[in-house]
Amino acid sequence: MVIRKYKCPECKQNAGVNLVYGYPSVDLAEKVERGEIALGGCAIEEGQPQRRCLACGAEWSMKKRNLDFSLLIKAVAFAATKHKKQRRKDVDASPYINHPIALADVLANEGGVLDVNVLCAAVLHDTVEDTKTTEQELIDSFGAKIASIVMEVTDDKSLDKAERKLMQIEHSAHASKEAKLVKLADKICNLRDILEHPPKNWEASRKLEYFNWAGKVVAGVRGSNVDLERIFDELLVQGHARFGN
Repeated sequence: MVIRKYKCPECKQNAGVNLVYGYPSVDLAEKVERGEIALGGCAIEEGQPQRRCLACGAEWSMKKRNLDFSLLIKAVAFAATKHKKQRRKDVDASPYINHPIALADVLANEGGVLDVNVLCAAVLHDTVEDTKTTEQELIDSFGAKIASIVMEVTDDKSLDKAERKLMQIEHSAHASKEAKLVKLADKICNLRDILEHPPKNWEASRKLEYFNWAGKVVAGVRGSNVDLERIFDELLVQGHARFGN
């Protein structure tokens, strides 16, 4: 049984749970006892809070996120179409769309990032770099803010690979906070893939080289999200332990 907790907008702890209104069934009562949900009032009213923090008692509503949710789904559908013929470099040749979706999952569910601009940019982050998508297309579909974040994390393919990697290190510290979050999630997902589903034919030395480079990129985004930075650091330790010998 996995108990889903949400980051509280007030105290920032992962102690928020869903509120249930009315008299709970036996099943719901058991969930209340386990701390998965909390009891609210007797009737659902317009604007009523939907979540409560078990740490500080703050309550908040998620209804305002309906439009954000629609935009995020639109971004997922857009990215799925753009990446539909692409595959990852692992042995199973996994669908490429798995990667941008994983970024959004890491940001929202491990980093507590609920900014729809960041989540959409994460889903779309490789569309300009790896497909024929243009910046204007992103502006027309998702607005200038999301397009701007995507462009911040887009490599210039006119440069050779070594120069592109150097540019990532140099630019990471000067990126917006939103772009730093996307970069951090991207590196977390890539390190996990190398540990669990590495590109075929990659020797240990090449894997270690990527881990070392990723560490230099992430050094420039420090201070953007302590939870994600901790996860990245743990992966970095794992990689050095596995590939450094």
